[in-house]
Amino acid sequence: MSLITEYPLWYLLLCAALAAAVTAWLYWRDKRLEHTPVWLRTGMSGLRWLALTLIAFFLLHPLLKTVVREVEKPVILIGQDNSESLLNTEDSTALKENYLQELQKLTQELGEKYEVATFHFGESVEEGLDLDFGDKQTDVSQLFTELYTRYSNRNVGAVLLGTDGIVNRGASPLYATGGWNVPVYTVALGDTSVKKDLVLSKVAHNRLAYLGNEFPLEVLINARRCNTDSVNLTVAKGGQTLLVKRIGIAGENFTTTVPLLVKATATGMQRYTIRVSEVQGEVTTENNSEDIFIDVLDGRQKILVLSRAPHPDVAALRNAIASNDNYEVVTSLASEFTGTLSEFNLVVFHQLPARGINIEKLLAEAEQQNLPSLFVLGSMTEIGRFNQLGLGLQITVGRGQMNESQALTNTNFSLFNLQPSTQQQFAQAPPLNTPFGNYQLANASVPLFYQRIGLVETKQPLWTFFNQGERKIGLICGEGIWRWRLADYQANGNATAFQELISKTAQYLSVKADKSYFRVNSNNYFLENETIRFDAEVYNKSYELITEPEVSMEIRNEEGLSFPFTFSRSGKGYRLDAGTFPVGLYTYEAQVSLDGKVYVEAGEFTVSPVQVEQVNSIADHQVLFSLSERTGGSMLQANELAQLPALLASSEDVAAISYSRKTLVDLINERWIFFFLLLFLGLEWFLRKRQGAY
Repeated sequence: MSLITEYPLWYLLLCAALAAAVTAWLYWRDKRLEHTPVWLRTGMSGLRWLALTLIAFFLLHPLLKTVVREVEKPVILIGQDNSESLLNTEDSTALKENYLQELQKLTQELGEKYEVATFHFGESVEEGLDLDFGDKQTDVSQLFTELYTRYSNRNVGAVLLGTDGIVNRGASPLYATGGWNVPVYTVALGDTSVKKDLVLSKVAHNRLAYLGNEFPLEVLINARRCNTDSVNLTVAKGGQTLLVKRIGIAGENFTTTVPLLVKATATGMQRYTIRVSEVQGEVTTENNSEDIFIDVLDGRQKILVLSRAPHPDVAALRNAIASNDNYEVVTSLASEFTGTLSEFNLVVFHQLPARGINIEKLLAEAEQQNLPSLFVLGSMTEIGRFNQLGLGLQITVGRGQMNESQALTNTNFSLFNLQPSTQQQFAQAPPLNTPFGNYQLANASVPLFYQRIGLVETKQPLWTFFNQGERKIGLICGEGIWRWRLADYQANGNATAFQELISKTAQYLSVKADKSYFRVNSNNYFLENETIRFDAEVYNKSYELITEPEVSMEIRNEEGLSFPFTFSRSGKGYRLDAGTFPVGLYTYEAQVSLDGKVYVEAGEFTVSPVQVEQVNSIADHQVLFSLSERTGGSMLQANELAQLPALLASSEDVAAISYSRKTLVDLINERWIFFFLLLFLGLEWFLRKRQGAY
């Protein structure tokens, strides 16, 4: 601490002299103190002099300068891998017992000289060394991100990383540190030797299949040192084996992909077990099987395409819609159709109504059932009868003439999204043949494409949508869309853009609006380390969101055990975090009581295993060595932990840092100065009063 002022310190002498002069004049002129003992008068005058000197000194604006020096110990960060792959060795018991004891001992030893912080990581990063080696994934980059966030502004001396180098999520350990310049000392765990192991690495499959159809599987098998063996690949469901295929293993490091076809024989979420038979002497059998879940649907949405006569547009529509596995397409001439529309989700009327074709009964049935419909106009369409349908478009034609109209995209279209490349593709597509005339479009219509006739951009619709009550209507005002499909092939080598346009048109029209008062939304597929979450909405009779009633849910597993939950209110809806569940198939039933009526929503979901830690059992010590070399650290074996304190002591990076902090404070703001002045003046006043002077 030191004292500084805005003026030279010798001004303090002037303050003392001025205070002495004032004190002498006060005391020696006061005749009432003549009989006061000299020692008392001297003491009282000294108190007055001290008080006046201090007051005068404060006029110099004195400042108290304080310099505080702090020493920060180096911080040693310890991160230990807690994933399952560390136990894929023969000495897993030694790892759990000996290594963990040595690590705890090292932590205590380092804590005597350094500040030590410990973490364990795998799927997530947690503080401490409470290890069970049960994490299903390994993410080293997440560890370094967490450490950098917490300690980037601290004196970090080194990071100790204990792992086997096997990473299956996040960035590679070599790039995990980012730009953080801190030495990393790695502890190489696991076994690098290649041992006999048969691994079912991956099963590629679709999540949806349809009843009675065969769905494909692609099984990736890796085999190490199994060159003299052959194995059985089996697919089973509910304990029943569906198929068996013999696979021959050749070579020290063998990889093969096996295609399979499995028939869907039951609806709902189905659990299939794919397994390769065990090989004698392999290091682990936990990676020999995998469970997959397929949602088998009872049937596709059915779409009926009715036409006046055979036309290439019909084939183009059928092929594009059928490219989506969710749809089943039925085509028929209107004059030959004898079925009922109730079994279809969408009907396409191609150039209908037309002369000589009586479809009034079908049109009335479609309107009565609010069946979504797509009308394609052309040269054979009888426009007068079409106008009588009252669908939202009236066309006044002249002498049956046709225009050639190209597509002009409506930039404000919002019913569904098309890729920008798709929109550009159809802006350059060949023109459609559209009825020539005056188009009067209802205000509620939403055009996707307008007509561009030559160089003239019009507001006449080419491809538009509108609602007739609760019924969705689509309208293509021209024939020749088969040319769009060919143009797509010519430009891109495929018909992806055309299929996207037709598929999204069919999807928008065929999907019915949900008018229920109670809705529950969730995924139907989770991994075993994911939290099961549900969202719910409750509506009143005016379809306004409300959150007053209580929403409950019951989840049941395959054994019939039930788990009750209650949703919590979140904004204008409800949310439920049910936590994690074991691998299996689950059903749920949510309910809410509204206006005396109970509404129920049911569904199912699956929890699939995470087996990535079992796929690779070979430790990667090379990546750990490279990480240590790149950052200025060293790689140690598990039995060399005791060498780390000496390595840290010899490292120039691991050193204490001294910080200086300076502060300037106005001396007059110090409270103890006030109390001293009060003491001096109060004591002097008391003594003077006692002697009869004021």
